[in-house]
Amino acid sequence: HLAVTFHYYDPFEFTHHQAVWMKEKPTFNRTWGTPADLEKVARDFQDAKAIAQRLGAPLFLGEFGVNQQIPIAQRALWVETVRRNAEAIGAGWCHFDFVSEFPLLNAARDRWLPAMVSALLDEPASASRKPGPVPPWGGAR
Repeated sequence: HLAVTFHYYDPFEFTHHQAVWMKEKPTFNRTWGTPADLEKVARDFQDAKAIAQRLGAPLFLGEFGVNQQIPIAQRALWVETVRRNAEAIGAGWCHFDFVSEFPLLNAARDRWLPAMVSALLDEPASASRKPGPVPPWGGAR
């Protein structure tokens, strides 16, 4: 069994803007989400779809996300755009990560980040909604 998988962090300077773990911190000095930005994502995903079709294999977006140095409204817009494009080409997806530098959860408050949940699930999320219990294998909090 074969699947085509890829990670998506484009533009890298945006998704990794001022990333604290990087020695040379990328900088993105504009708002993301112009028509050209949206078209670029759509083209990239059509290219990925074409590769998977040529190989006759399913497509999986194994990793995507935006680091928390970017304001949450911009992060949510980018995440929703990428997720929607993955779904439009029939690709499964997995957001990176859960609680670290690309968070979906405010670990200090033990609460979901509503904008990020909405971006991934197309449903309004409440800041008071607590995550479920930690799995017995000790998943991250």
